[in-house]
Amino acid sequence: MNKLQDSDLNVQGDSVVIKLPPPEVFFVVVDNENTRVYSRETGLFRRPDPQLESEARRLAEERLRNWALENAILQKAAGNAAPILRNLLVGLGFTDITIEFKPLQLETNP
Repeated sequence: MNKLQDSDLNVQGDSVVIKLPPPEVFFVVVDNENTRVYSRETGLFRRPDPQLESEARRLAEERLRNWALENAILQKAAGNAAPILRNLLVGLGFTDITIEFKPLQLETNP
């Protein structure tokens, strides 16, 4: 909502037209408290890689983000936002409510 501009909101009496920015993924986080390394093997002449766990978590977060995007999480977020916002606007006294979304820009990687 902090990306709304004055031009995105048109109020006339009990009528409101609001044009929302497209939904976006803000962050993806692997829960480090519940993430464990169960097995780590290194060869006889190979030292353990201190960055291995960090890289594995980064890759997991990237794959989770891509999975969410591929499974239409942005479209689902838009579908869930409209009724919630509509209820809020009804509570504020609006009776004629139009909610639109700016075009959805599908993202790949940040």
